[in-house]
Amino acid sequence: MELELVYFDGCPNWQTARERLDEALAAVGRRDISVASGHANLPVGGQLLPC
Repeated sequence: MELELVYFDGCPNWQTARERLDEALAAVGRRDISVASGHANLPVGGQLLPC
C-alpha cells in the first residue's frame, strides 16, 4: 500500500506532518506502507488558506 501526503508550496508544516506520519506508521507496525510526498495543484481561481 502507498499513501501520498499532498501539500501546497510554501506550507511550513508538511515536513513535520511527514515525520509524524512515518512515526505513526512505525508505531502501529506498518512499515510496509510507503509514503510519497507531492505538491497539490490549485484549481483556477483557487485560494490557499493559512497553514
